[in-house]
This record gives sequence, C-alpha cells and structure tokens, in this order.
Amino acid sequence: MTIAMGFRYSILETTVEQIRILLSSKVRQFKSKDLFATLDVADILSACGRRGLDRSFLEACKDNLKNDLSEKGISIVYNQNIRALYEKTGKSKDLQTLTNIRGNRESAFNDLLAQEYVAYKRKDKIIAEFNDVNCWFLNNSYSVNRKEKSLPVWQRISITASDLLVLLWLANPSLSIGNSKSMLAMTSLSANVIKYRSEHYPSHKVICKIQDRIARLQIENNISEASIAKLCIRMSEGEIDRNEADRLLTLSSPALLEYINRATKNEDIYLETSEKNEILSSENNSLKAQLEDKCIENKLMKMRVWGVAYAIIVTVVYWLGIKYVNPSPITWYEYLGHIIYWLVTTVCVNWYNHMYFVNGIISFFKRDLIIKKISENYPV
Repeated sequence: MTIAMGFRYSILETTVEQIRILLSSKVRQFKSKDLFATLDVADILSACGRRGLDRSFLEACKDNLKNDLSEKGISIVYNQNIRALYEKTGKSKDLQTLTNIRGNRESAFNDLLAQEYVAYKRKDKIIAEFNDVNCWFLNNSYSVNRKEKSLPVWQRISITASDLLVLLWLANPSLSIGNSKSMLAMTSLSANVIKYRSEHYPSHKVICKIQDRIARLQIENNISEASIAKLCIRMSEGEIDRNEADRLLTLSSPALLEYINRATKNEDIYLETSEKNEILSSENNSLKAQLEDKCIENKLMKMRVWGVAYAIIVTVVYWLGIKYVNPSPITWYEYLGHIIYWLVTTVCVNWYNHMYFVNGIISFFKRDLIIKKISENYPV
C-alpha cells in the first residue's frame, strides 16, 4: 500500500545484522516452536508452525536476507555511507541509558542510529503537519520514545507500523490496493490500535487475549476475514474501549462470535445506508448545479434582452435629442426641453441600473465573464 502511494524503504546495515542475529536465535530454538506459538502468535516460530515451515527454510531466510530485501525494493544504508552518524551514535549519552532499557547494546545502538539518520534527513525540513514528514523511523514497538511522548505524532522521529497503518489506510478508506480486508485480517488486532490515545483503548494484554480467542474462532472457520478486519477498524477508531474489551473476554465463544457477527451486520447496514445517502447527496448536488446553471442562463437571457432594449432606447433618445432639441435655446420652453432631455438621458438612461444593461451587451462578446459576474453579484 505504501509503495503504491510513493513511499520508498531503506534499512540500516546494522538492522540487517540484527535481523540475522534474531533469525539465528530462532533457528537454535526451532524445536520449541510449539511453545512459542502458544505464548506469542506474532513470534517468528509461531508463524513457522502455522505455515508448516521447517528449520531449513528459516536458515535459508537468514542466508538470503539481502536478496530478499532487494527483491522487495528495500535499499540498504551501509555504515561507510553514514560514517559521521555512526561515530556520533557511539558517543551519544543516550546509548548507555537505552542499553539498560533494552538489555542489549547492539540493539540500543541500532535504534539510536536510526533516529540520528531520520533527524539528518529531516534537518532542512519544517514539520508542521503529517504530510510534511519526509522520513520516518518505522518500527514495531508498542511504546513511544520517552523524549517524544509530549510531541504530536508528526513531529516524532519514529512511528510504529500500527500507527502508520491507521494514519494511511483509515485516513484514506477509499484507497483500493489489493484485498485490503484480507490484509487487515492477517494483521494482528494489536497492530490496529492508535497508541498515542492508548488511555481510551484496551491494554495490549487484553487485546492479545482477544486476538487469541479470535484466532481460535478463525481456525475453526467460524469467522470471516471481513469480520476480523471490521473489528480491527472498530478498535482502531476507539469504538471498543477498555470496559467493552474486558467484557468481551468474559463472553463464551458462541457469544463472542454472535457479538462480532452482529457488529459486522450493523456496520454493513450503516455503510449501505451511508452509500445510499452519498448517492442521493451526489444526485441532489447535481440537480442543484443544473438548477443554478438554468437560473444563470435565464438571468443572462433577461440581461441580454434588457441590454438590447437599452441600446435601442439610448440610440432613439439621442437621435431625437439631436434632431429636435435646439442646441442654442432662446425661449423658456426651449430651456424646458433641455431640462427634460437632460433628465431623460441622465436619470432614466444612464443612472437606472446602468451596468446591468451594459453587461447584457458585453455578454454577446464575453459570455463567461458576465456569467461569472452574475454568479458573484446576483446569487441564485
């Protein structure tokens, strides 16, 4: 979805090494994959168990990592190309603090280097809103950097995959790329909760428990991917708060399934009604536009008629004036004729709605200009 929207992906060389170390560890733990599948459905070994993948496949993934990244269009940022940032990170005061939190110096170093890289890419960029961001440190963390908690999400260096999914997909629901419902269904429920509003949402622990319940329903083929996707969206939009999530855990499997199906049905009805309302609104706007166009055409026609009449009256009045009004009055009635002629030409012809008539004449030569004036000065 993001590639189709014009995003490019890069990965640090240190991150590639961290992935290799992780895969090597999983290869050694492969015999315990069933246990890991029970403890964490998002674990690599849990995925191997679900897909029926063997240990040799996991080793092949580790060995072919760079080729796989290349095939996906992900470029590697090598250490020698960011030597200054690499050295700056090694001297950072935050390195030891983050090492104590993460329990691994290499992992802490990699995260700090990623933040330095993003900061470097943004150094000449003013970030006022989400669309201004030209580079993110994308990760799968469930916590926000302690230094960025008070910042709006678009001013943070890092963003979680779940937040990015919510901001890009839910903010553009009309975007059609592949089977978006299936994509959301395959994504864990916890990856669809907006973390920076977490005080209104169920805890990560509760979401994982609900996820396990739904995973069992899915294994039994009792729930559709569309229903799971819609539940993801409801949780992401905050429609299911902490109390409601806790209540869902107390429901039996049939009751939970009935709840999800009922919510899906209600949402389908709502979406269908919304779609009909949008169609009616579109038709109404179309009819309104046609009516406005017709009214403008009528006003233009009326303006033209009066403009032609005005031109004829002006011509007749001035012709009569030239022919019958004495240019050098002598008697009182000749002066009276001058006064009457002045009143007719000045007050009746030139003063009364003068530009309305003039625009009627101009419309024969500059129709679009007069239509624009009608729209502005003579509202329909």
